[in-house]
Amino acid sequence: MSLRYTHTLIPTSPTFTPIPAQVQSFLTTMLARDVIAGQPTLTLRTPSAKTRQARNPFTGEVRHYPMTDHQSIPTVSQVATAIAALRDYHIGIAGTGRPANPPLPLDFDQPYHLGITCVVSSILRSTSDPHEESEVPSGIPFHGDPCTNTPKVGYFTNPHTLELIKVRSAGCARFWIEFELGNNLFPRFDDGTLNFIDPLILHEAEKTFGTRFVQACNWG
Repeated sequence: MSLRYTHTLIPTSPTFTPIPAQVQSFLTTMLARDVIAGQPTLTLRTPSAKTRQARNPFTGEVRHYPMTDHQSIPTVSQVATAIAALRDYHIGIAGTGRPANPPLPLDFDQPYHLGITCVVSSILRSTSDPHEESEVPSGIPFHGDPCTNTPKVGYFTNPHTLELIKVRSAGCARFWIEFELGNNLFPRFDDGTLNFIDPLILHEAEKTFGTRFVQACNWG
């Protein structure tokens, strides 16, 4: 079974959302700094009325996940215009290769998939990633599900040890940035925390969006 790891940057203010020009600026910088390798593609995803069904391999529970409509954006200079009127969207760049400036520490020397996506939601959504293997408090919504309150703590699982990691100000958000790796690739968790993204990328995100971020993850 293939698993995918995604590292996330979550604003410390759960209601923060960016303006389109900020999203375009951040993705432009990621391309300019060669954080994505190969020949990157740029894709906009928006909500669809369709859903897909998936079974949890650990519990057998069947869940229905919303699907999205996809649209290719020719150049990053068109990003702000493409998202200007949208309240819910995923827009990101993806490529395959060996990045000149990889965002995450990997013990892997072959070409690999990497995607960087900005996610904006019109409602608060859970950014926790509860796994049954870890001792997660009951009632924590799954990643991406609507938040019925505003939890101050996010719950995440170390994929190497299944240890529970708690992160303040990471329980829910209307905006976050995803760094998705290819199948079965996981970064090193050298000190048991999630604070290992390239500091220059974190600095660029905080400068571009004018807000502080905490680091989190989801995988499965």
